[in-house]
Amino acid sequence: MLPPVFGERFRGVAGFRNVLVHGYLDVDLDLICRMLAESLDDFEEFARHVERWLAGTAPPAPRDRPPSGQTAPVSSNRPPSGQTAPVLAVGVDGCPAGWFYVALEPSGASRFEIVSTLDELVRTIPGPARILVDVPIGLPEGPGGRDCDRAARGVLGPRRSSVFPAPARAVLDAVDYEDAQRRSRTAAGVGLSKQAFAIVPKCKEVDELLRADARARRIVREIHPEVCFWALAGRKPMAHRKKTKEGRKERIAVLDRLRPGAGREIEETSDQFRRRDLARDDVVDAMAAAMTASAEAAALRTLPSIPPMDSVGLPMEMVYFEPRTT
Repeated sequence: MLPPVFGERFRGVAGFRNVLVHGYLDVDLDLICRMLAESLDDFEEFARHVERWLAGTAPPAPRDRPPSGQTAPVSSNRPPSGQTAPVLAVGVDGCPAGWFYVALEPSGASRFEIVSTLDELVRTIPGPARILVDVPIGLPEGPGGRDCDRAARGVLGPRRSSVFPAPARAVLDAVDYEDAQRRSRTAAGVGLSKQAFAIVPKCKEVDELLRADARARRIVREIHPEVCFWALAGRKPMAHRKKTKEGRKERIAVLDRLRPGAGREIEETSDQFRRRDLARDDVVDAMAAAMTASAEAAALRTLPSIPPMDSVGLPMEMVYFEPRTT
């Protein structure tokens, strides 16, 4: 369950517990004080790895079925007693001005905004939250790429080309495209596409945030918009490219079925921002991510079902939610 680097770091906890409980050795109070001040995030990370492992192996929690012929809506109201408390559901997509996000309150209300950095968003989001972002998070170190990228291409059919291989971690420090190509060939054995290179600054920003911030690691996870739409549409990939008129209409229709009025929200929001700051399809993708984030925790699934961790303990996964129908 545990990534090797974290497992080695966490290994000493059992021995330290024996020292404290059984008094095998004299207790160093300065060491205990330092651990309480600096190392408790390790326990939160351990719990997160266990939680993700359980989510990948446990059967789905039972849910009430909607009336015959209807589609189950994305959960947005307070759950019955005994279920997980509602969270602020946030979908994020990179845009020319930084990061565009859609936040769906448990009440169903929504808000939209652009922030310059993802760290700014994490710091200003209050209370329980789930942030799903369209950017590679867990990154490969060597050849072979990520299982989640391969799985996504496998389910997307005509939209498979929208999933390009995530850059190797060694690429994050590249100074230009030629340097990135050299680093990618050395680390992964293959070159790097210009599409992948274009998101390297975003990947580096998110990677540094998650490695430094324990709360961010708990609430920020990766999605791919086309995987979200595939799942929200009942495991049907979109027939048209998202930047076409037909593709936009197709995707908004999927969102409207699950959140009546979503299309109107998207159109009104798109009109509030300059095109040079925010593309219209960024709004659609962020809404799909937010609606995925608003599902009950037990209903969320990942590609692959049990995600591996990268060398620094970040999951290589894509989160999705498939509404149940009758």
